[in-house]
Amino acid sequence: MCGRFVLIEDHTGVYSRFFYWKEFSREVWKQLFEEGRVLEVKRNFHIRPTNQVPVITNRDGERELEVMRWGFTPAWYNPDDPKHGRLKDIINARDDGLSSATWRGAIKSRRCLIPASGFYEWPVRGGQPAYIHPPDGRLIAFAGLYETWTDKFTGESTTGCSIITTEPNDFMRPLHWNPERKRMPVVLQSTEAETLWLDPMTNDVDGLKQFFGPIPWDGWTYHMVNKLPNDGADNPKLLDPAEQQARLM
Repeated sequence: MCGRFVLIEDHTGVYSRFFYWKEFSREVWKQLFEEGRVLEVKRNFHIRPTNQVPVITNRDGERELEVMRWGFTPAWYNPDDPKHGRLKDIINARDDGLSSATWRGAIKSRRCLIPASGFYEWPVRGGQPAYIHPPDGRLIAFAGLYETWTDKFTGESTTGCSIITTEPNDFMRPLHWNPERKRMPVVLQSTEAETLWLDPMTNDVDGLKQFFGPIPWDGWTYHMVNKLPNDGADNPKLLDPAEQQARLM
């Protein structure tokens, strides 16, 4: 599974990577903000469930950067129904369960990219986490799904997203403590894959399965870090290597 992740880049890096914008001066960025043409994205070294995260969508044939809650709630969720107890703020969607009622509509028409620099995983329960990332520091894109849920009592609507997970590859398999929950996030491997995933005209769910499964992550690496703070504190030092480095592989 994927329960914590990292975004080292701010809006300049996100727009450059996913919208192919060139680097702008500080004055140009200020003007873009004032005109409401861009959203601010802050670096975050400890993104947790229910945090607000930047997400790339394609609702009308053009990419758009939005901010969503990390936690998917089906539109039909009813908090008064005891059978719906675990259907609020779902952070991961298993690739082998996307045909269920929870995900069926989203996989067809509400797919998104969730930018990240890397993520944390726990090789030992309650122990030090491993920070897992590509070697060149590039931004990656998790394959995500999103949905809007409206609270029937307050009338407030919340749009939340979830990261799709799949069977782990050889690199990831030793990095999760629970053998029954060994999963890894689906990372789209090319800009072409990202475009196809976002394309609203892509409604062949079976065709999307090519992005799932234990696809090798060439060159990826990890290092052990110190335990993450329970209060959700966000600090670049969270990525510093721990003094004690476990040898897992």
